[in-house]
Amino acid sequence: MVGNKSQETLSVQGQWSVQAIRWLVLVSICAFTTKFYRLDSPNYVVFDEVHFGKFASWYITNTYHFDVHPPLAKMTFAAIGYLFGYDGSFGFVNGDHTYENTGVPFVQMRAVSAFCGALTAIIAYCMLIDMKYTLPIAILGSCFIVFDNYLTTMSRYILLDPQMVFYIIASCYSWMKFRCYTQSPFTKFWWMWLATTGFFLGCTLSVKLVGLSIVAVVGLCTVRELLDLSKANRTPRLSRVGQLWLARVICLILLPLIVFFSLYWIHFRILNYDHANGGETFMSERFRKSLIDKSLIKIKPVFYGSTVRIKNMNPDQKLYLHSQKLSNQSQKATVKNTPDIDSNWIIHPAFIDISVADAKGNQVLYVVKHGDYVRLEHASSGKYLTASHTASPLTAKYHKIFLKPLENQRFNQGYNETLWLIIVLNGSQQLGANHSTFVLLHPETFNFALFAPYEQNSDREFEQFEINTANISNYSGAIGAHWIIDSCKPPTGWEVSDVLNVDQPEPIQVGFYEKFVELIQVALRINSEFSSEGAGHLPPRKWPLMDHPMVWWISKDRDRWIVLLGNPFAWYISFLTLPVFVMVMITDVYKQRRGTTFLSKEQRGFLYSKGGFFLVCYLFHYVPFFFMKRILYFHHYMPGYLFSALVFTSLYQVLALKYQVLQNAVVVGILCAINIGFFYLFSDLCYATPQSKEYFEMIAWRDKWHFR
Repeated sequence: MVGNKSQETLSVQGQWSVQAIRWLVLVSICAFTTKFYRLDSPNYVVFDEVHFGKFASWYITNTYHFDVHPPLAKMTFAAIGYLFGYDGSFGFVNGDHTYENTGVPFVQMRAVSAFCGALTAIIAYCMLIDMKYTLPIAILGSCFIVFDNYLTTMSRYILLDPQMVFYIIASCYSWMKFRCYTQSPFTKFWWMWLATTGFFLGCTLSVKLVGLSIVAVVGLCTVRELLDLSKANRTPRLSRVGQLWLARVICLILLPLIVFFSLYWIHFRILNYDHANGGETFMSERFRKSLIDKSLIKIKPVFYGSTVRIKNMNPDQKLYLHSQKLSNQSQKATVKNTPDIDSNWIIHPAFIDISVADAKGNQVLYVVKHGDYVRLEHASSGKYLTASHTASPLTAKYHKIFLKPLENQRFNQGYNETLWLIIVLNGSQQLGANHSTFVLLHPETFNFALFAPYEQNSDREFEQFEINTANISNYSGAIGAHWIIDSCKPPTGWEVSDVLNVDQPEPIQVGFYEKFVELIQVALRINSEFSSEGAGHLPPRKWPLMDHPMVWWISKDRDRWIVLLGNPFAWYISFLTLPVFVMVMITDVYKQRRGTTFLSKEQRGFLYSKGGFFLVCYLFHYVPFFFMKRILYFHHYMPGYLFSALVFTSLYQVLALKYQVLQNAVVVGILCAINIGFFYLFSDLCYATPQSKEYFEMIAWRDKWHFR
């Protein structure tokens, strides 16, 4: 055992020759240079900086918000912004907004991504050296990562993916280092690398939930390793095997969960409901009441006779209940992205006379409550919202919604058709503006619910969307039937006493676990409901061949572009390597069964243990996207390309062991030079360097590459 221990240790350290260390320095210089060069260009909000810069601002201002992603990366950006004096006041609206004179340390915040991008390339080089790839091939593999336009562009802005990919490659490297000490279990370095693997797995999962892919890969490798170990060590060694299982459970399951839960605990401690931005409306009322500074909350009640705007809880876009007169004087009900005067409704009681006055002659205000029957009058037309048993014109499985004129007399013909039953969700008894989520049921059509479908059918004539009623059995799970009062103006205007005299939410104690579970459930539900028909959607089959590069930003003069596009040389070679790699594996298995030699033992080590690991990582980070029905973007391929480049490196190493010329410095140098040349050709799309129209026409090699 001692001999094995020494041998294992030397096998790791022996590869680090002076020349390998010198190349590590050069790779590091190149990695940091490509990622940090012109980091301040452009000084405009680019792509998803709109979202993640805003989330960072909300952390700094302790503003409660909702996002489908875990908090680690966003809190990291917030911490850097806070350290450099940012007060969280910038809006991060869109690409037309500049960072100049805003106080946003956007270069320092972008540097987080650049630092992670550089470290990703450096760790990849170290991993290849430690896995005994020859130095020229390790240099070639790292060249495909350092000088890739896609990875460079992704690593220059306030985005989550660079941090996630860094934690993914760090998890792989830690796992590989741990595997070097399998012959000397429970030693210092064995524990260190096992715990480091678990820590980075937890960090990966805490950036994006798709980090489950690398968790699954390490989990499968662990199970296979321990099953093999169990077979090799039978009865006399069962206690030892149990200890090995327990160690992995502690480091690879409990430790990642501790990291994951701890970051959410910090998340809940930082954010105050008193400074909310509307994201809290996705959560239950019990959840909202449990947040910090809840004693400061003053909810505005919704009184009968109030003029209100009613917003759907669709997570994709803001949809307001709306109505507009048609040419034939009929009135239809729709939902619309932008509220206007035709989005105002007056909420009336069904069975209460609100015209009475108190002893002082003031109008008595009645709060809308759970279980009330209400009527919704369109403020502009005076007509009432109603439903029928007739199928909706655009979606036959739903019922039609329309407006009809009707006097207020309770027993007029058709009066009951204008009644709606208010169901306030999560146990609240009163309807609060910008607070209570509710469902509207239509009793005359068997309690069908007012519903805005996720797959919206547009009426092109008015640029509005269909609204109807649907038969919904689970109110809490049908978010298309969830509504909230977006704005509310009582008939008498707001008075302080109106707010203070109604029942305010009492502070309650909700445990961390309950809040955590609800937040994850809501995040998973909303994430799955993002429509795949949204702008920028690109199916996974088009990612590896770069069918549609993503344009992130264009200057007003159209002479500076930010485009997410990979290095064509590296990308096409890496992608074409994948089927070749699989064919080599199949051929080797076939030859072995025939009793003939196809690959040497050393080649098989690079093919299966090393290249096979990278191939499994690639498949786990790419194939699952084919089964997702939500909107997908080109930038989701970032881990996939990284592992495809490592699969290429592995196949190249397998071939180089047979054809020594492939390891020749001249051959490797030519390949690296070609790759760097392609990187340089397209680099202006990474760095927003001013260029002529002719340049953009010249690099638009494919018809779908729109840089003109």
